[in-house]
Amino acid sequence: WSQEGDLVVAGGEGGILDGSVSPPWINTFEITKYLMLFDPAAPSQPFELAASLYPGEVGCWKTAPNLELLVGRWYPTVTLSQKLTRNGLDNEVVMVSGGSDFATNQVLNTYESFVVRASNSPAGFLTRDPDHGNPIQVLPGPGGTLNPNQREILGLYPRVHLLSTGDMFVSGYGPDASRFNLNAPLATRTWNRTVGRVGSNWNDLRENGASIFYGRMAGGTLEDIVVRFGGWNGIFLPTDAAEACIASSAAAPWMSLPAIPGNAAGTLGRT
Repeated sequence: WSQEGDLVVAGGEGGILDGSVSPPWINTFEITKYLMLFDPAAPSQPFELAASLYPGEVGCWKTAPNLELLVGRWYPTVTLSQKLTRNGLDNEVVMVSGGSDFATNQVLNTYESFVVRASNSPAGFLTRDPDHGNPIQVLPGPGGTLNPNQREILGLYPRVHLLSTGDMFVSGYGPDASRFNLNAPLATRTWNRTVGRVGSNWNDLRENGASIFYGRMAGGTLEDIVVRFGGWNGIFLPTDAAEACIASSAAAPWMSLPAIPGNAAGTLGRT
């Protein structure tokens, strides 16, 4: 959600549902480059080939002319920077990370960013972040776009949280976390690859796990806490492990938490 009250949605999958077979099957499956905005206050209107669901009421989808993701992204994470200093008070930067098409391995560790404005802005409600350069290119995840290290790729489901420092904290897909400042100019932007790198009790890709963020005061100091739990490894074995990281601290380790409650100890992993 932007501070203007609009919802930015990116990526996903497309296809045509074939209801003539049982169970129904999706034909012409594709990983999409969709980038759209939902304005909950604008009059309802048709969207692409779909008629308006609620004629005469409010809420509509909008796509920016000639603007889409550079690569197909299947289940990416969309995170708003909430820092207004880089592009002015009327512009915010939204980060779309992960979810890349596995058919094109060179984009598995990349993200894209866009400026989001009010849906009626004459400058356009979605435009590509100037940091993408000329010619336009995807931006590198930790270790670069061609980084083959499975421990730190953004992958399909990166969990990205905005910290109180203004940094973005990535706690998965891979087991090694990272942090960086989306509001720093690209020429000086670097990934902190020391935070959330040790102490973890989960050393596989945390696929289909969960990650949450909360802040707390501890001894007069604000701490940004990220907790991750559940998920499965490469052979679909679920885990009941949970762990926490003080994500805003330099080189903070993961700290083990009690296992996810189940019927008996160690028997109820969650994905």
